[in-house]
Amino acid sequence: VGSTSLTDLTGNVVAPALRAFGHTSIDTITLSHANLDHYSGASDVTASYGVSNVLVGPGFEALARQSGTGEQLLRELRQAERPPRVVHVGDSVPLGSQTTIDVLSPPTGDAPFVDNDGSLVLRLTHAGTRILFTGDIQDVAMRQLLKHPEQLRADVLVAPHHGSLESTTQQFIEAV
Repeated sequence: VGSTSLTDLTGNVVAPALRAFGHTSIDTITLSHANLDHYSGASDVTASYGVSNVLVGPGFEALARQSGTGEQLLRELRQAERPPRVVHVGDSVPLGSQTTIDVLSPPTGDAPFVDNDGSLVLRLTHAGTRILFTGDIQDVAMRQLLKHPEQLRADVLVAPHHGSLESTTQQFIEAV
């Protein structure tokens, strides 16, 4: 739910997509990391579609507080009584009887990933089909995830960092 180039993200993108699929509400959104192009429409979508869960990674709020737009998002979500819910590696979030989200990254610890490598990496499984969402991860996070390639297996990969090429990209794609 973010863009730095599109205006009225909700009206021009989210609403038409929901109408096309016959949906009128959204239960859960995930914000991969605190870059404006990944969260700019989150507050509006949350208010417009009754979002009850906003999932973020461990470093999201600290990074969001470093910008005015991030501070505004956090304030608006709290005012709407939808504060971000922090999820961690190993968490499994049920979304329905056949659908779950498994959190694969970022790890927590003494040296947490920051910026793009701090993006949430999520594997959504629905009725046996797996989709891997990678946010804007780059080499550092990909190398960490490649330590457990069996967790990366998916039917669909949403390419890391807008499809940019990193030194580990080929190996990452092969693991998926």
